Amino acid sequence: MATLIIHGTVPVKIPFTVKWWWDSWHEAGFLDAMAKAMHQASGTSQDDIWKVKGVPVARVAALEAQGPSGWQAALDPAAWEKLIDPRRYLDAEQPMIHQGCFMWSGSDMDSERQRAGRALAHYLNRIHRLAPDEPIRLVAHSHGCNVVKVASSSDILDPAIFIERAAFLACPHCTIERGGRTLYPYRLDPARFGAILNAYSARDTVQEKLAQDLPGPPEGSDMVMGIFRAHRQEQDPAAKGKYIDLALVTEDKGIKAHSAMHGRQMGALLGGWLTYDPDDFKARYEAANAAYGAFTIPAGDFGE
Repeated sequence: MATLIIHGTVPVKIPFTVKWWWDSWHEAGFLDAMAKAMHQASGTSQDDIWKVKGVPVARVAALEAQGPSGWQAALDPAAWEKLIDPRRYLDAEQPMIHQGCFMWSGSDMDSERQRAGRALAHYLNRIHRLAPDEPIRLVAHSHGCNVVKVASSSDILDPAIFIERAAFLACPHCTIERGGRTLYPYRLDPARFGAILNAYSARDTVQEKLAQDLPGPPEGSDMVMGIFRAHRQEQDPAAKGKYIDLALVTEDKGIKAHSAMHGRQMGALLGGWLTYDPDDFKARYEAANAAYGAFTIPAGDFGE
């Protein structure tokens, strides 16, 4: 197995300075909780988070940055300067990486999500070539989920790649309404996936309202001429059947509820989702709720 984490929009900050998605191995961290839950569910001391064939991606030579003409090195100031204005490199589809982990600019631009999706397809191809028999699982947050959707539908993605299990956290499922039709700017290819857990909080004001009000600069004709909307659940009839929707309780609200979706408590839940059979996970989740009350993410739990 290889479990990869895709971060979402990162306003102002450089993506690798937000550590929940690649370096939260401390006691209160998202990745630490997910790994421990995997250990408990599998009855082993093994996990596959950011690993290929059991080797951390940071130690896989094929995933190292390869200079300015190849994969971008995120710690190189010259490379990072290009991220200040993402439009400078919209034609580049080579993945950005940090410590072997896939990274994208986190820019709030539709064109950047599209570019990042193609870059993710390249990264997944590289993972597949390294370990063709190893199942891939993806966990994505916010617009990182839309990056995953774009990758899944990209003609760049190797036809043999199949995402056995995925988790979408606070995904803005986007539509564009125009001329009596509904368009889907980030289309998921359902044939690429096993089951997808779609988790969200009704108290999250970023997933729908902010994502809808600030979709990024409208660059294509669809974005300019249509009405852009964001939803908590998938709207595309072709893809709806792949999702298991899970409404969660967060003590935080607003922007904090959005961040709570990558908290330690959420990491523990996802460790079970990624390890148990989906039906077994559902039965265990419902039994725990009946015995202990609704699963709740406590205030201030952001998994950093």
